[in-house]
Amino acid sequence: LQGSTLTKCNVDNAKVAITRGASGQHAIVVGRNFNSTIKDCYVTNSEIKQIIQTSGLFIGSVNSANVKITNCAVQNCKFTGTTNESLHGLFCGTANNSHAITFNNSYVEDFGQFNYIGSSSATNTIIQEDGIVTTSTNMIRSTSNFADPELSWKLNKSGGSSTHSAIWSHNGTSPIFADASNIAVYKAGNIYNGNATATPIYTTSTLPVDYTALDLRTNYDVPSYSTINYIVESASANALIYLPAGADNVPSTWKNTILGTTCGSLELTDGEPFFCPEAFTATTATYMRNCYTDGGWETIILPFTVNSMTDESDYSIEEFSGKNGTNIQFEEVALGEGTANIPYIFKYDGNETAETIPCTFTGSGTIPASTEMPDQSFCGIFM
Repeated sequence: LQGSTLTKCNVDNAKVAITRGASGQHAIVVGRNFNSTIKDCYVTNSEIKQIIQTSGLFIGSVNSANVKITNCAVQNCKFTGTTNESLHGLFCGTANNSHAITFNNSYVEDFGQFNYIGSSSATNTIIQEDGIVTTSTNMIRSTSNFADPELSWKLNKSGGSSTHSAIWSHNGTSPIFADASNIAVYKAGNIYNGNATATPIYTTSTLPVDYTALDLRTNYDVPSYSTINYIVESASANALIYLPAGADNVPSTWKNTILGTTCGSLELTDGEPFFCPEAFTATTATYMRNCYTDGGWETIILPFTVNSMTDESDYSIEEFSGKNGTNIQFEEVALGEGTANIPYIFKYDGNETAETIPCTFTGSGTIPASTEMPDQSFCGIFM
C-alpha cells in the first residue's frame, strides 16, 4: 500500500495462519504500511492464529509518517495460539516512527488481554474520536457499543467534520456498508415514549411501537424529512412532531406537527396514548369519540380547553368541586371555562336512546406539558 489509498474494504470470515516465526508484520487487512491513507474499512468474524511476530487485527505495523487511518472498525475478531503477546495489538501491532501517525474514529471490539496498539516507539501517534484527541482505551469498545447505531453514525461523520459520508449503515449488531437495502445511519431526532425522557434515535434504530412524541429540532441530520416517513408511521396516532420554526418540505401526511411552538391543527384520536413533553400553542385542537345517548354520565379529560362540541346544547358538563362526607360533589361549567388536563363528567340531555353518536370536541390555545395526574377523588378517561 505504499503511496496508495485503501477505501471501503470489507473483510469477513477470514483466517490468517502463520505457523512459524517468519519475519514480518501480520494482520487481517494490512501487514505493513508506509505513507498511506486507509478509510472506511471493516473486519468481522476473523482470526489470526499461531503468531510469533508483530501483528494486529486490522494492521500489522505502521512504519512511516503521514499514515492516516480513518473510520475503520474491527468486530468479533481474535488472536489464537499466540506468543510474544506484547507485540500484538487489537487494532495495530506496532507504530514505529518519529512523525505523526493518526488513527481517527477507528474502533475495535474488546475481547480482553490486548491493548489498542501492541507496542509503539512513535512519538507523535495521534488517536482521535470525532476529530478530538482521545486515549487508545476509548477506541476499544464493548459488544453493546458495536450494537448501537451511534457507532455507525460516528464512522459516517469522518472524524467530527460537518460532512456526512453516508457510507455506513447498521444491521442491529454491527456497522455495515450502506446500500439499496440498508439505509445510511443519520441522527433522526429524539423520541418520547409516554414520559419526559428523551431518547436519541438513528435511522436504523429499533423503535418502540406507538411512541408519543418525536423531536426533530435537535440531534437531527437526515437530509430529507421524507426519508424518515417510516419512523413517523411507527408513532401513536396522537404523537406530536416537533420541528424547527420555519421548517419546509414537511410531508403533508404528517399530523400534529409543531413548528417552533405553534401547531396549526392538533387532531386527537380516541383510545390512543397522548403525552406532551413540551408545551405549545394549538391554533385548533379537536378530539372525536362516540358518546352515549342514554342519559348516563361519562367522564372525559383532554389536554386542551374545550370551546365547543357537537350539539353542545344537548349536553350538561360538570366538574368535581369537593366532597361532603361520603358524597362527591360536582358543579356545572360552561364550555370554554374548563381547564386542560382536568377531568369532567358530562351527559346527554336529549331524547334518550341505546345508541351512541359521534361527538367532536374543539378548542385552541396552550397545550401544557403533560405531568403526573394530581390526586383526585375521581379520574376520567385520560388520553
